[in-house]
Amino acid sequence: MLEQAEPERVKQYIWIASIALLVIAGIKLLSIGSRPKDLPPGPPTLPVIGNLHQLPKKNIHVTYQKWAKEYGPMFSLKLGDSTTVVLADGYVIRELVDLRGGNYAHRPNLWVRELFDDSRIIMRGYDDLWKLERKMYHASLNINVAKRYLPYQELEFLQMIHDTIQKPDDFVDHIGRATGSFAASMTYGFRLPDKDSDLTHEMLHNSHGFFTCVMKSQLFDYYPFLRNVLKLFPQSWNPLAKEALQAYESERNVFAKSWKVAQEGSLPCFAKDIAQAREKAVAAGDEGLFTEHAAQYIAGISFEGGADTTRYTLHGLYKALTMFPDAQRKGQAEIDTICDAETFPMGHHIKDFRYINQIAKENIRWMPTAINGAIPHAALKEDHYRGFRIPQGANIVLAVWSANNDDKDFPNARDFIPERHPAESSLFESMHVATNTLLLAIARILWAFDITYAKDENGNEIPIERDAFVGGLAAAPAPFKHVVQSTPIGREQSG
Repeated sequence: MLEQAEPERVKQYIWIASIALLVIAGIKLLSIGSRPKDLPPGPPTLPVIGNLHQLPKKNIHVTYQKWAKEYGPMFSLKLGDSTTVVLADGYVIRELVDLRGGNYAHRPNLWVRELFDDSRIIMRGYDDLWKLERKMYHASLNINVAKRYLPYQELEFLQMIHDTIQKPDDFVDHIGRATGSFAASMTYGFRLPDKDSDLTHEMLHNSHGFFTCVMKSQLFDYYPFLRNVLKLFPQSWNPLAKEALQAYESERNVFAKSWKVAQEGSLPCFAKDIAQAREKAVAAGDEGLFTEHAAQYIAGISFEGGADTTRYTLHGLYKALTMFPDAQRKGQAEIDTICDAETFPMGHHIKDFRYINQIAKENIRWMPTAINGAIPHAALKEDHYRGFRIPQGANIVLAVWSANNDDKDFPNARDFIPERHPAESSLFESMHVATNTLLLAIARILWAFDITYAKDENGNEIPIERDAFVGGLAAAPAPFKHVVQSTPIGREQSG
């Protein structure tokens, strides 16, 4: 009898253990998506998915602004099995990202990181290579180095004005060519003189593959444990992995080819500065992480940042000047005191720009490119702020749109009011190349053009949707109709 009872007892134990495991697994599964009580507040969650069902397909910056008003300047979201803390106030952003920068310079462990060999600085954490790259970028942007690039800027924005006079409806393409060509000249020592050339298209669209892969693979960032499931199958079965590897190979080839051209060229450029720094490191036996691949990516990311950000910012400028003609007239009035029919705005005039400086600051605030901070930051270690816990590894989103449109800091925030900013302070602290680029471009646009609303067949102004954006990680104004007309001075000098 005892011998017969023993197997039955074993079956009971197995059954009880199985039920217990299922209960534990169920509890664990249901805990995914829930918000611990010590996290910053946020919208209600659902089991497993958290707040994923509440994310809009577009214009998430508007949703962030709504939630900030409801839950405060720092709120949290549970996106699947991940935690995101959104900072929606300028003061909070400065308190954490600036004053505690060592903890928030980290980046999320994106699924595409491994496929791109951790090559991009915005994918990596606060490591030694990150510090090296930052050092190189700061060296390339200081005030002394910035002076040598002024002739490049003057040339590209002269062609931009000429091209816009010839084909004003293509102003967005002319901006893109000019900013891309300057970025190529500064980084690699060669120009992009034709907006329709294969080279221009290749250079300006090289980063699109990476950012597309980031957006498509978000499921594996929301539920990191799914990455282990993927590893059970050959990588060739995963279409996202194949797409990412193809994008990585494409951008790597573009960066390597551009690097080679730069080293063989005669003009001074950032890529040559990087190569010289690397040669010194190799000669000293201290190559370490400073491989040629790393050097090529330091240059390549510098090009992308210089080309895309300024292009979208100047696109927003045209929209602002159309909708707020008073700011346009005041900017032109300042240009008239500095430049006349015989004087085209040049690099040496930049120090005299005061209202132009205010226009630039307001332009960045009113129509930000990194509308949601682009790629999120991440908390390197657990932190506490205002009585709330920020978990280690939490994604940190900078809700730039919300911060820039906070009425307590910027009354009548959706009005374009350059006077709200000081005229004397620097546009970009310690980023002199970017400052010169934006100020010179704005000055030449104001000098050369009157920008007004387009009109329909009845002579009525065609309205512009003020807050319409396109894009994802980097935002640009949605297409709008306006008229770009040469001023008498602009025609005389650039026609």
